Amino acid sequence: MKYGDRYFDFISDEVLKIAREFLPISDKREDTFVAGLSMGGGGAIRCGLRYGHVFGKAAGLSAGLTIGEEAQKVGHGADTMKALEDVLAKKDPLPELFLSIGTEDPLLQDNRTYHEFLKQKGIAHVYEEHSGGHTWEYWDGHLPDVLDWLQGHRDGAAKAVGEV
Repeated sequence: MKYGDRYFDFISDEVLKIAREFLPISDKREDTFVAGLSMGGGGAIRCGLRYGHVFGKAAGLSAGLTIGEEAQKVGHGADTMKALEDVLAKKDPLPELFLSIGTEDPLLQDNRTYHEFLKQKGIAHVYEEHSGGHTWEYWDGHLPDVLDWLQGHRDGAAKAVGEV
């Protein structure tokens, strides 16, 4: 078992089990979401892909998507592109995906690259760019976008770069 596998097991199994013991929340896939920001946003996307049978939607704000050389440096299953390819190869369930990033964010290019990769693979997703950086101001301002999307109040079709 790889190092990162235990973390995703914890989120997709143990945390959900505990939450469902304490709170009256659904155990249905279509009602179960994972989201995060920065490194947690990249982790949320990878977790959603790896556990598509658990999560119906996955969202990342300013997502730290490990791709290319960076993914090789990090290792332990961190490659977000490979995660998607694995899901497609196995024909596993695919969660709906949402990505939002600021145009002044240092992670912008990786998010654009992943957006193009999703388009090439024919994966419907929401991708948004807005003015802003890798800051709490950006995340606070766009968290309502994610929450609206999770609740089904926003279109799930792919967006072009910069389109809101």
